[in-house]
Amino acid sequence: MELENMKIGEEQPPLEAKKVKIVSYKPEEVTNKDGKEVGTKLILNVTHPDSEKELQISAIKFERDSKLKEFGLWVSEDKDGNIPHHSSLAYLLRTCKVGTVPEIVNKEVETVTGDRGYLVVKGY
Repeated sequence: MELENMKIGEEQPPLEAKKVKIVSYKPEEVTNKDGKEVGTKLILNVTHPDSEKELQISAIKFERDSKLKEFGLWVSEDKDGNIPHHSSLAYLLRTCKVGTVPEIVNKEVETVTGDRGYLVVKGY
């Protein structure tokens, strides 16, 4: 790659919301602007039918309080050490029709365009 000869490329159209396949996942520590750890998010590595590269999705949109809302896939546990029943991660598992995180691999999920213009899992 010759950086000296590179120019700004043309804007690429955003990927359409389509069904994607979850190929892997990883928990990722999230820090704020000050470098303080604020929690752990689950990052989904997915394949999209219109992209040669894997994409990462870290949010889900579902209905709460009679409105569609978008939530990050934050990892937390309840008092028994399980995924909290009403958490975004629990919604992901129910959307995939599985009971544990490892079971989401190779599952297909629908996506929608999220509040920031990125694809998120459709959980409704």
